Amino acid sequence: MTSTQDQAVVLSGGGANGAYEIGVLEALFERHESVEGDFSPGIYTGTSVGTFNAAFMASPRDGESPTATLERLRNVWTQNIAAHPENGGNGVFRIKADPLPLLNPSYLAKHPTQSLGEFFRGGLSLATDTVSRAAYFSRQLTRSPLHDLGELLRLPDLSSFISVAPLEQLVKANIDLARLRNSQIDFRCVATDWTHAKPEMFTRDEMSDAEGHAIIRASAAIPAIFPEVVIGGTHYVDGGVTMNTPLQPAIDAWRANPDRSAELTLYVIYLDPALAAIPLPEVSSTLDVSARMLLTLMAYNANTNIESAAVENPKIRAQLEAAGIDKTATSQPGSGQDQEQPILTIHRYRPTAAAAGGLLGLLEFTTEHIGQLIAQGLQDGRGHNCQQAGCVVPS
Repeated sequence: MTSTQDQAVVLSGGGANGAYEIGVLEALFERHESVEGDFSPGIYTGTSVGTFNAAFMASPRDGESPTATLERLRNVWTQNIAAHPENGGNGVFRIKADPLPLLNPSYLAKHPTQSLGEFFRGGLSLATDTVSRAAYFSRQLTRSPLHDLGELLRLPDLSSFISVAPLEQLVKANIDLARLRNSQIDFRCVATDWTHAKPEMFTRDEMSDAEGHAIIRASAAIPAIFPEVVIGGTHYVDGGVTMNTPLQPAIDAWRANPDRSAELTLYVIYLDPALAAIPLPEVSSTLDVSARMLLTLMAYNANTNIESAAVENPKIRAQLEAAGIDKTATSQPGSGQDQEQPILTIHRYRPTAAAAGGLLGLLEFTTEHIGQLIAQGLQDGRGHNCQQAGCVVPS
C-alpha cells in the first residue's frame, strides 16, 4: 500500500493519555477501510508521547500494512507500557527505591538480579541527591526568612524520585531508527530547547543511531517530572511546553514533497479535553491549579497553531472565521506568504474530561486506565461528528 503525502496524522502530547490516540487511529483505519477506501497517511508528526506513537507508525516493517503496524503499537501499550505486576510496574518510569516490586514473587522470579539492582541503585541515587540538596540549602542560609523560604522551596524535585530507565528501554526496544530514516512515511517531532526557550523540530533524517532515541525521550521529558535530555550540549524538555500539537511540521512535510497535490488533510488528535467540560472546583488546591494551568496552555497552543495555519492560508481563512475558530486573523498573509499553501482540511479528535484524568492522569499507566483510554478513543473516533468537533472542511 502506497502512503499518501496528502494525509497527515498529528499526535499531541499528554503522557499516559497517549493511549487515546491508539483508539482514534483504530477508528480511522476502520472507517476508511469500510467506507472511504484505503487510509495510509504519508506524514506523522508528534510531540511528547505523540512522538513515540508517530515514530512507531512511521517505521513499519517491510511489507506491513498500516493496520498491522497499529496492532503492534496497541500491543506495546497494553503489554509493555501498561503496568503489570510481573514487570515490576509500568514501562515508562519507576519510583526510586520502591520496595513494592521486591514483595512480588512473580517479578522476583522473572528478574531476580535486576529487581535488587534497581532497588539499590535507586536508593543510592536518591540518597546522593538528597545529601547534595541539603548541603546546598545549608550553604545558602541567611538571616532573611524570605530568602530561607525560597531556598527551602528549591529542595523538593519530583524528578529526583523518578527513574526513566524503563522509558529508555521502551524506546530502544520499539523504535527502529534505521527503518524510520529509510521509511517512505515522513516523520517529524518537536522538543523544547530549554536553553533558548523555543520549539525545535527534528526530521526523520536527524534520527541518527547516536541521537535518535535521545530525541524521542527529549520530546517526552515533562519538566519537573522527567529529567532534561542533553543532545549536542543543548538541554531539551517536553515539546508540549512550546508546541503540543505540531500542525506546522505536518504542513512543512507536505510542502517538502514534490509530488504533493493542492490539498492536505490533517487528522489532529489532541489529548487535552475541552476546558469548558471541566468544572472549577469549589475549593482549589495547588494540584487543581497546576492541572488547569497545564491544560489551558495545551489548549491555547493547539488553537494558536490552527489560527497560525489560517493566517498563512487565505483559501480557508474565511471558513475558519465563519466557524469561530480564527477570530483574530488579520487580512495580511503570514510568514509563509511566498510559499505554496495547501487547501487544508482539519479533523479534530479530543477526549472527554473524564477520560483525560487531569494532571495525575498523565502518569497513570495502569492497565485499567490504558484500556479505558483506548476504548474511549475508539468510541470517539467511530462517533466523530465534524460539526460538533469544530473540524475545518473546505467547501
